[in-house]
Amino acid sequence: MSEFERVDLPSGNHAILRDPETITVKMRKPLQRIQMRLGFDSDLQSLVRYQMRVMRELTAAQKAAADAGAEFDLESFEPSLPSPVRQAELSDEQLDLLGDLATTSTVTLIESWSFSAPVTRDALEDLPPKDFEALVEVAAKYRDDLIPNFDVDPDPESPIEPSDESAAL
Repeated sequence: MSEFERVDLPSGNHAILRDPETITVKMRKPLQRIQMRLGFDSDLQSLVRYQMRVMRELTAAQKAAADAGAEFDLESFEPSLPSPVRQAELSDEQLDLLGDLATTSTVTLIESWSFSAPVTRDALEDLPPKDFEALVEVAAKYRDDLIPNFDVDPDPESPIEPSDESAAL
């Protein structure tokens, strides 16, 4: 087993993450089910896309600080755009769905860990809160690699013009 990324946890334990490119279709199915549920909720879609963008910005800022030999100050980090949805505006069901996405993507990425329990969703949720949060935070960096993005990304070279009208069935 080659280590993709080792995550040292606050409790002294560690986890080894899988390379997202090696995660099988079967392992991605629970995430796809969550994505389908997200697909019917435009507020959640917007929030998930925003969170992924912020994680990319955060990772880039951390790397830039490390490359400059400086210490990264999370307190001073500001995303480039404001959140499209305030979490206070989300229902309990929507918050649960976001929690499911975070937990399921984290479990999918963990190949092994130093805890005695096997890697399962229940075991992840039974970890000490600081270990749980550290794993979810690291896994969030790779969520884009696990969940296909179905946003429209028009190709300027395409010979077909996009339509503003719905197709008649």
